[in-house]
Amino acid sequence: MKTTQIATLLFLFFGINQTMLAKEHLPAIVLGLNHDTLHGEIKVLNAFDKGKYRAFTYLQFAINFSGKDGQNKKFQPGEILGFVIWTSDSTYEKFVSGSLSPTAPEEEATFGKTGAAALWEFGASKAFVRVLDESGPIKLYACYEDDVLTYDRVAMPPTRYNSLNERFLLQKGDGDMVKLNPKNKRRKVQLMEIFKGCDKIISILETSKLKTDDPKVLDALVSGFNKSCGG
Repeated sequence: MKTTQIATLLFLFFGINQTMLAKEHLPAIVLGLNHDTLHGEIKVLNAFDKGKYRAFTYLQFAINFSGKDGQNKKFQPGEILGFVIWTSDSTYEKFVSGSLSPTAPEEEATFGKTGAAALWEFGASKAFVRVLDESGPIKLYACYEDDVLTYDRVAMPPTRYNSLNERFLLQKGDGDMVKLNPKNKRRKVQLMEIFKGCDKIISILETSKLKTDDPKVLDALVSGFNKSCGG
């Protein structure tokens, strides 16, 4: 294939996806508490121009939904089961409303946190979280939070430098979603408790140096538990 043809295909692919992400409203389906569905669009506050994960931080608090019937509604976690949002013509993300296990006060400082960190540390009990794996008794989810790394008061105007972090949650059965600690040792203790009773997974955690802040590793552990010990 000629270079010009490849360039054209790349332009069309990325152009279509960037156009989709730049839209203020994206196609969506809302799943109601009675498993009824609403079709329409969700407002994303144009945050997708900074990357889809940046936009996800806003969707965790509430969604503004425009139905095909012309009605506009705001849904908060707990008022619906969840929603699906299309981030491109062929790619979608699923979010569910979940009950959260509170973060211990010593785990993270509240000051300078927004997004999911603020949700946990100011006592919120529910949030919309992104589904990574819900195929078995242990489920894996993700949330997103902004850390303010520095605040330059000398600059005119004052400047904040933010870093977007992906955090992970595990849910066992119908229990609360447990947010995994960003610190390795504390996270390992949490995982040992969650996977307790599954000798295969416990042995892996005890004998290997896995990067358990990697979603692929976590997904492998969850899949391994669900296949070997999930009943």
